Amino acid sequence: MKIKLAVALAGLTLLAACTTTVVGSAKSKPGQGPIEQATDPCSLLPADQATAVGLDPKGKFTKADKARKLPPSCDFKSTDGASGGVTVTWSADITVDQYYNGAQVAEELQFGGLKWTHYKNPFGDSFCSLMTRLDGNGFVELLGTNLTTPEKSCDVSKAAAPLVSSHLKGGTPVTALPSPSTSASAPPSPLAAAKACEMVKPDQVTALGLTAAGMEELGKTKPEQPGCEWQDTDGARGQKPLDLWFGLTKPAKGWPYLDKGGEPVDAGGKKWTLFSDPSEDGVSCYASLEISPTSSVMLTSGYLDDKAKICDLVKAAIPVVTPNLPS
Repeated sequence: MKIKLAVALAGLTLLAACTTTVVGSAKSKPGQGPIEQATDPCSLLPADQATAVGLDPKGKFTKADKARKLPPSCDFKSTDGASGGVTVTWSADITVDQYYNGAQVAEELQFGGLKWTHYKNPFGDSFCSLMTRLDGNGFVELLGTNLTTPEKSCDVSKAAAPLVSSHLKGGTPVTALPSPSTSASAPPSPLAAAKACEMVKPDQVTALGLTAAGMEELGKTKPEQPGCEWQDTDGARGQKPLDLWFGLTKPAKGWPYLDKGGEPVDAGGKKWTLFSDPSEDGVSCYASLEISPTSSVMLTSGYLDDKAKICDLVKAAIPVVTPNLPS
């Protein structure tokens, strides 16, 4: 199934314009070469419509990669700071069968006068693929993502589908835009007033075999995800540093690799979840703790030369960090 991850689009070079061209079916005049039909996925969600469903008003365009059978697409990020959004893909010459390659159908839906198909995504429930076929072999796909709350990955795609349908042949014109959500925003996290580097006191740093001199603030470019790192003292191999992260808008299961499984660890009445080698790199250990339904703490460390020791420092840090956290 040749579905792109919307989260990968951020690292690509963006084009100045939101158009590319593919060979279409329009008739050319005598002596004229084939007429090219423009397919502009960004145009399928104009600024007012994108804003109405909680997306940035301007999408980021990625040109087609015909060698990989990837049509042009346009990535719209969520305006609420969540790790999600919608990628609009518009294909005029890459077929549905080539693109989806036998993916299973989850359900058939109707939006804006058009039939849409919800395909199961091989990357899990954090990604929701809705597709509608066009005349000929073309199609439009809405790939919704929600990395923090996978069960909501289809919400924006389904909200956007009637709007996108209105720009396609056979779609129903839009007479009124959806009303922006009036639901109250999540209350501020208790972590908002805390400092990550104060969650391990200087005397506790020494007891953990770390160095206070190596303390470093992390996440400076992400104010919603501040952190702190304490360096180990055994050189380049062996023990890895201890990192502590605040997820001010991230639930405990919203961290990468921490959405499933784990071992419960009790510390002072608080329930941590320990994950030994969740990324399968053989050297890393993670632990997460829910602070509120929409905020959490994560500890990470590991050991480079002995897999049996990868969680030792994280286990030792949990009872040290827990009483220093805001209640």
